[in-house]
Amino acid sequence: MHVGIIMDGNRRYAEKHKIFPRFRGHLEGKKALERLLKSWVKMKEPKYLTLYTFSLYNFKNRGVTEKKILFSLIEQGFKELISSEEVKKAKVRINVVGNLEKCPKKLRKVFEDAMEETKKYSKKVLTFAVFYDGHDEIV
Repeated sequence: MHVGIIMDGNRRYAEKHKIFPRFRGHLEGKKALERLLKSWVKMKEPKYLTLYTFSLYNFKNRGVTEKKILFSLIEQGFKELISSEEVKKAKVRINVVGNLEKCPKKLRKVFEDAMEETKKYSKKVLTFAVFYDGHDEIV
């Protein structure tokens, strides 16, 4: 079984819950993702989980400061993920797909490290779609 999740709405969440500055909504999204992944690695199914993480639309339409914060959160999250005992124990392979040439080099390196570190695993597969475009998905 394969499940895909579009990670969206962190800014709206922050607005709705009167969390300021709004980027703190992304911190709440990261915490929610951590809870999801801790549960997922313990489940038998789904084997495949794809997380639509950061679209080209968001890359083009977010301010410099917000992108800097998001990239930092993504980088931190990936480093935590590949050092996680849960990932190792559950033998989770991490893939990153998307328009990686649009991605900052520092972040691309983190993605490459995560894929290299987990390439030997295959019990579960976690794919992050980054810098993706809905048009590409349809094609």
